[in-house]
Amino acid sequence: MKADETSNEESPAAHDQEVARGLKEYCQFPHPQGFAVMVSGPWGSGKTHFIKELMDDLAPRGKERRTHKPLYVSLYGVGDPGEIGDQFFQQLHPLLSHKATRLVGAIVRAAAKATARVDVGHDTQLSGGLLPDMDLSSMLTRADGRIIIFDDFERATMSPIALLGHINPLVEHDGCKVIILSDESKVGGQEEYRERKEKTIGRTFEFRADTGAAFAAFMDLIDDPDARSFFTQSRETVLKVFNDSGLDNLRLLKQFMWDFERLWKTLTREQRNHKEAMRELVSLLCASAIELRSGRLTAETFRRNDVLHNMRLRADKPDEASQAAEDVFNRYPTVRFESTMLDTDTIVELVLKSKLLMVRVQQQLKLHPYFAKPAEMPSWRALWLSSELPIEDHDAIVKRFEEDFDCREFRHEAEVYHVIGLSLWLSELGFPSWEAAVLVEKVKQYIADIYAAAASPDEMRTPTLERDKDGAFGLGYRNIQDPRFHELMQFHVQQREAWQRRAYPAIASDLHKLMTENSEAFLRDVCVTNGGPSRFARRGVLKHIPADQFAATIAHARYQDQNHVMRGLASRYQQVMAARELEEEVPWLKEVQQHLQSLGKNLPRIAWSNLSVLIREYVDKTLIEVDARLRAKPVSPHA
Repeated sequence: MKADETSNEESPAAHDQEVARGLKEYCQFPHPQGFAVMVSGPWGSGKTHFIKELMDDLAPRGKERRTHKPLYVSLYGVGDPGEIGDQFFQQLHPLLSHKATRLVGAIVRAAAKATARVDVGHDTQLSGGLLPDMDLSSMLTRADGRIIIFDDFERATMSPIALLGHINPLVEHDGCKVIILSDESKVGGQEEYRERKEKTIGRTFEFRADTGAAFAAFMDLIDDPDARSFFTQSRETVLKVFNDSGLDNLRLLKQFMWDFERLWKTLTREQRNHKEAMRELVSLLCASAIELRSGRLTAETFRRNDVLHNMRLRADKPDEASQAAEDVFNRYPTVRFESTMLDTDTIVELVLKSKLLMVRVQQQLKLHPYFAKPAEMPSWRALWLSSELPIEDHDAIVKRFEEDFDCREFRHEAEVYHVIGLSLWLSELGFPSWEAAVLVEKVKQYIADIYAAAASPDEMRTPTLERDKDGAFGLGYRNIQDPRFHELMQFHVQQREAWQRRAYPAIASDLHKLMTENSEAFLRDVCVTNGGPSRFARRGVLKHIPADQFAATIAHARYQDQNHVMRGLASRYQQVMAARELEEEVPWLKEVQQHLQSLGKNLPRIAWSNLSVLIREYVDKTLIEVDARLRAKPVSPHA
């Protein structure tokens, strides 16, 4: 059979058997043929495993297999022919290639043949530069008919032309049978390479990944017996998704199976026994893992929740990220990328960071319609997921959401954004009580009501959401493209900021006490550190402590507490350019500085000496730096 002559119906296994037969014929042909053969296929498709399984069957008939075993040379990262010579020598003379006998081996190699084409590399240095150069064939004593396999041809740092130049004498003059494994599509300098290839490579076989055989082999690498059993049942589903990827990279398949085994171990028996849920989960993770590891999707572009919504959102203004995502969705017709079983972050962390938290997985799955009844979910979530719940439950879901809305149950910032989107959605669907004419005022009143009081210090622990997020809790915000959504979101931001600011006096009072009760906690609260909550690092809460009282507390505190407080202030105002509230607080810090100087006159001499050092190091220097930055700050044209 000639290379590349396969019918469309031929299976990969049958095709690769034909490749194996062709390689055996080439290697066992009784006469030198004067050319090499290439096996070309994508990286990760299993070429190396294929050839290593075949190596023992390639030796010519009548030859002793031990002495005619093929030599295997990896070209991965090879930048010098001497590195190839080293690999030859290590296989031909394993004893002399041992570290303890490297020098002796170098001398033996030097004596092997005196023709000069290839530098043997590092051993030249070992012998003081006395070794002559030699060609590759000089390394192959009794080379006639020797079989040599060069793997990873396209991954050498040497140019493909240079490699072919060193391989050609082996087939043309020494009668060697040379097999080259390569992903030919990745070979650089294609035009020049094709011209030179014809002189050295006589036949090219296309290798096809045998996913069925690979899947069976990878099953042996799955340690969890229940996971192995599940893979046996899901073989067809997994292989269809893998084949839809269009990538013959079997490493991606193997890595996915290990990913899923880790996920499987976090699941309950009830979850494992839910066939529809598991089919959806294994398909989603398989496609996602392939796309993320291959680089066709990045963590930044991997936004799959509420897929149709996001597609509509970006339809008028398509960007590279949305196009990449749409290409992926279209590539896998059987994968539910809109699945809400696991959120994007969980999948990305598992695939790209090998991080998986059982608690987080269970929090998501237990709130999914596969495993939870509508009444067991927050009503806004049940409404968002209503398309995945029985039709007969829809009216009750809407009614419960409306009751919770009237009772002002939703208070978390992200929940409020979901409520805004769902309210707009209900209005769009024509539900009573959500008429467009009254909707905006109705939602604004809701927001005003939940933020009517002041925030407590505990409520301030929750960081404000990033403004560029399209969703939260693994779900995209509904109707985010509606201009009213942004109007209501901005109103929410204003109301929330006012609610938080009303809490500042109470927070300031607590911080004032911490200065002497737990000064380390004070430090970690008012500035950014790697080991603390940093709850108020960018909030202008300190100016609500009268400057004279703040200074007096410092002046009469223990030196250790003074040190923590002063260091916290210095670190805090390093962020002044990143937080408007800190800029507004600078005049207060100057007042504190003045009060400290006045109070120092009445302190004992040693106490004042110690405190004055801290003032100069942490307050005076900080204010000089802050003033310089603020003077250099560009003036806003709208100021």
